[in-house]
Amino acid sequence: MSVLFSLKKEPTPITQATFGGIDENFFDIITMIDFIEHVRAPMSVLAKASRLLRPGGQLVILTPNADSLSRRLMGLRWLHYKVEHLYYFGPRSLTRALRQVGLTEVRVGRAWKMMNLHYLAHQFAQYPHWLLSPIVSMAHRLSPSSLRKGMFPISFGELLATASKPPIGQAGH
Repeated sequence: MSVLFSLKKEPTPITQATFGGIDENFFDIITMIDFIEHVRAPMSVLAKASRLLRPGGQLVILTPNADSLSRRLMGLRWLHYKVEHLYYFGPRSLTRALRQVGLTEVRVGRAWKMMNLHYLAHQFAQYPHWLLSPIVSMAHRLSPSSLRKGMFPISFGELLATASKPPIGQAGH
């Protein structure tokens, strides 16, 4: 759920957050890392981010890629099919959504994350996969500590998107 935590009893949805009275044209960059797939109203969240960005500001999104090769190969066993994921985007649908809220210079590509074997084993224990969980668990158990903690790049079918709020005076602003 997209919320900001405060001293209030109920969390404030990000679409209603005021950021100390700032409601538009303030932030240079906004990041949504493993976030947009969890929100109930992604277009409202993207529109809020667009309003909060200053002209020339950047929005960065990392999210599962519904059009990825891993999703096509794994089908219904894809790693990113989780109950807490409410929406999925591919490059075209995310590009369209970002442009719809007034963002331009949209670039979408494959996302790489830095991980270690210890983190992967934990994730596959939390979200079991019939084939990969036992393999990762065994690799984790059999590896020396230094190898378990060593970082390496990996891509599990996620996309990285960047988009800009047009500078003042340019079309689309």
